[in-house]
Amino acid sequence: MASANRGEADGGIYGARRRGLAGFGPLLAAVGAMRLRADVGEHEAQRELAKALDAAGIGYEKECPVGPGMRIDFLLDDGTGVEVKRGRPALGPLMRQAGRYMGSGRLRRLAVLSERGVRLPGEILGKPCISVGMSKSWGMGV
Repeated sequence: MASANRGEADGGIYGARRRGLAGFGPLLAAVGAMRLRADVGEHEAQRELAKALDAAGIGYEKECPVGPGMRIDFLLDDGTGVEVKRGRPALGPLMRQAGRYMGSGRLRRLAVLSERGVRLPGEILGKPCISVGMSKSWGMGV
């Protein structure tokens, strides 16, 4: 069950409370049904996310080019970009990557799904951004 971040140090959606989750609902519902083993790698997590999106009837392009030399893991038909990361991604490189994606003009919003949440700003280049912590055996910890 999804709920807004309450300031947990681990997992959850950061910056979402003040903005709400507008636009992220279908993705969060699909992700909420996912359960992955703790030892699952990034590529297997992407395969499972594709299955969850398919089951929810959400259209997407996998490994979608969003600019020269840039591919996002998933670009949903509604313009939501989804990047899947293992562990807790380092904030600096993730912010640079997110900035490139958001500046491409292809994304309306960005969701970063990772085993352990990372604190992202609520917006990047004026577009909504959330982090979904998938801790506890990659079950959604939002």
